[in-house]
Amino acid sequence: KDGQRKFSKKDILRRLANRLQTATKWDSTMRVLCFKFLLMHGRPTYNSSCQGYATSGGLLPTPRPDPADWPHPHNTTCTNRTQEPPFSWQRRAPYGIVLGSMKGGTQALMEYISQHPKATKRDQGKWLEDHFFEHKMLQYPNGIPQEENQILYGNHFREKFSDFFVNEAKTIARKDSILLDDTPWLFVGGSRIARGILCVAPWTKWIVTVRDPLARADSQYRYLNQARKMAQFSPMVDWEVWVDHDIQLLRETGVIQDWDKVNFEEFADSVAEEEAWNRYILRTDGSMQLVGKGLYAVQLSMYYKAMDEVGKPHSDLLVIQSEQLRNNTQAMFDRVLDHLDLEPHKLESTRSRHKTVIHCLPMPDSVKQKLEAIYEPYNHRLFKMLGWDNVWEKKVEVSKLSRAKSQ
Repeated sequence: KDGQRKFSKKDILRRLANRLQTATKWDSTMRVLCFKFLLMHGRPTYNSSCQGYATSGGLLPTPRPDPADWPHPHNTTCTNRTQEPPFSWQRRAPYGIVLGSMKGGTQALMEYISQHPKATKRDQGKWLEDHFFEHKMLQYPNGIPQEENQILYGNHFREKFSDFFVNEAKTIARKDSILLDDTPWLFVGGSRIARGILCVAPWTKWIVTVRDPLARADSQYRYLNQARKMAQFSPMVDWEVWVDHDIQLLRETGVIQDWDKVNFEEFADSVAEEEAWNRYILRTDGSMQLVGKGLYAVQLSMYYKAMDEVGKPHSDLLVIQSEQLRNNTQAMFDRVLDHLDLEPHKLESTRSRHKTVIHCLPMPDSVKQKLEAIYEPYNHRLFKMLGWDNVWEKKVEVSKLSRAKSQ
């Protein structure tokens, strides 16, 4: 406007990039807005050829808002319970929650679900991820007040899904529609997040997409590396540094033990493992759980435990492989619709929605071997829990683009 200083798009990008990079404890909503803006509008600065791009030490990714800042992060007692949610339409908003995992195919799954006529789409311009149970849910010394959080959670959907309602006041919902919450960070939160969901939205059906953990880690690294390049951040930290850093966190917090001294099978599903995981996810060293997010068996075990505490059947949680969603899209989509109690629907398009970008820092073989050794027992544990008859091959093939050499 007249009389105000004008900034070019490049100036704005650099200012936002600097703020996002240097902030350590910043308002979560603004951080998400900033990061999404950089992803959408920073492309002009992205050099896809890799020419002249190399690591120079780099920095660990800026951590997400610190859960340790929450007033009572471990108090998940549900208080002030009610027989029914405060809004008459709330059992359909959300009807289901896609819990994760990050870079495990949740975006592709949501794009397929959005093709169903009864799945209401969000208003244009509204972020797909709500992050309510991570850092918006209200907690007090005596636990989680159910009704207050249900009202708060319901208002999030009233704000973002205008088409779900038939009146301007958004008090009457369409009878033939459902809403979904898609926040892929929820699965890694383990029992603490699970108990929060069971308090606020106990009626929901849950879905988890899991991807070969090596490919998932590679995709997370490429995703953040691309964002930093587009926004002219400093280069990403070397693979070895980031992976070793997160493995050290897993060991320090007790998630990964010396399996020559501790029996892996006895430690699995134990109280000690749950406590160790809670310590791990509350650490704020900037690892963003690059390695830990692939320990699906640990996370699933804690969700099952939380479900058992309130008598919620395990069948309310559907786990699907991202690779199967890619290769057998309609069949997996049919399973998802059946899980969500939706009528069968033929997808208009089953082309892959999995987006891969060239990245100039491929995963070294030494890192692959290190991660394979860590993931192997957890992969077998996961498949045993789910009754699946095979596991991801030990020598996985990550994206061909991921292995592109600098030109």
